[in-house]
Amino acid sequence: MKYSRKIALLILGLATISMSQAQLEDCTLDIASTDTELMIKLFQLNEEQTTSLENLHAEIEVKNRVLYDQIKWLFDNHPQDTEEDLSNMAKKYDVMQRQIMANSRIYDQKFLGTLNERQYERYTILCEEAMRKPLLVPDNFKTFRPPE
Repeated sequence: MKYSRKIALLILGLATISMSQAQLEDCTLDIASTDTELMIKLFQLNEEQTTSLENLHAEIEVKNRVLYDQIKWLFDNHPQDTEEDLSNMAKKYDVMQRQIMANSRIYDQKFLGTLNERQYERYTILCEEAMRKPLLVPDNFKTFRPPE
């Protein structure tokens, strides 16, 4: 009886752990609004990586500026007299917010693709400490090639 109870508790514990793992949020860096100097120091970036980070930072700022301008225009000009107007405005706003979040994720992945193994490992350790799930970097975003 005691043995089956221990097994049941173990299964319950494992189920709880796997459910909490599934609930982890992505470990984003948000290079659009992050101070690049902090990133340079944190990951000990070389000159090429620093240039890449600064270029990515500038690119996402431009992309998101367009969306922020659209959001401002939406708030300033969209009808807000009825519940239906507000609901339509909220839907349009949600689409733009999702695009900003998608941009952030893509540019974070592009930056992570410039990191070497040691730097990426540091990122994953920081994510684990923050109880976040590290972003995976698609192969086409990887620019670091180890020396042969």
